[in-house]
Amino acid sequence: MMGAWGVQSFQNDTAGDWTDQFSRGEDLKLVQLAISRVLSKEDEYLESDDACSAIAACEVLAALNGQPCEKTPYSEHILQWISNHEMEVRESLLIAGQKALDRITSYDSELNELWEESEHYDDWLSAVDDLRVRITP
Repeated sequence: MMGAWGVQSFQNDTAGDWTDQFSRGEDLKLVQLAISRVLSKEDEYLESDDACSAIAACEVLAALNGQPCEKTPYSEHILQWISNHEMEVRESLLIAGQKALDRITSYDSELNELWEESEHYDDWLSAVDDLRVRITP
């Protein structure tokens, strides 16, 4: 089980690890990779780590889209990176992010299954839905 676990995007160890790695880079390659990894699992079981990384990647897109999450210890690295690397986000990447979030909250998704088993499933779905809205082109 994860050491950190909460309904918000950065409240899990995988997202924290992904964020640390991303914040050392200078571009959106890891964002694209995380989203592509989820979308490539269309007919396969989607592992929780891939889903958590893609959700964190979508938070980068949301911040670049002018809709950042609340500042927390978990999101601080992302928000700092954004302030140092302002750039335009392609609409196609925002749409891919939305599709990835749809995939994460659907069939054959370990993260979705884990949350379904908890009393906080509706809260988690609301957090993902909020993120989906924040990356609307």
